[in-house]
Amino acid sequence: MGSGSWSKASYTNYAAKNVSDSIDDTFKYKNFAAQNTAASYNKAARKANVVSDYQMKVGVRECRDSEEHPNTTPIIIAFDVTGSMGRIPHMMVKDLLPTLMNQLKEVGVPDPELLFMGIGDHVGDYAPIQVTQFESDTDKICDALTSLYLEGGGWGNGVNFIIDFSLL
Repeated sequence: MGSGSWSKASYTNYAAKNVSDSIDDTFKYKNFAAQNTAASYNKAARKANVVSDYQMKVGVRECRDSEEHPNTTPIIIAFDVTGSMGRIPHMMVKDLLPTLMNQLKEVGVPDPELLFMGIGDHVGDYAPIQVTQFESDTDKICDALTSLYLEGGGWGNGVNFIIDFSLL
């Protein structure tokens, strides 16, 4: 977490081995099996979760300076992983990451560390909030991005649930 650095050569090597024209082949957890739970996905990102005094899971994500990266810059990229935007993370890992990283370097962003979020539908999705760790290494950045579960559902939420206000 946070060690290593981005390089175009490492990305090219990673992409040749792991990134396909097919979204299903690139994103390892595209198909959510019925026997699995949201907790079984993206385990690497949840290693830092802790249980608070209130017995609530609190996600801890750190972006810290180090000898290797003395001026870290935390960057959060959030994706809608419902059906309407499900291809965007694939486009990011397939084509846009090198452009993003080059632009960050060109404008002088020191020691960028990327964290990805997958935001789904809170009513109908199995994994409506997903958060990776901050990463600066090419392979770890790509692994974090492709670990997101692209739900692809999207519900609209017009009339999916009824609130009984008498209980409030």
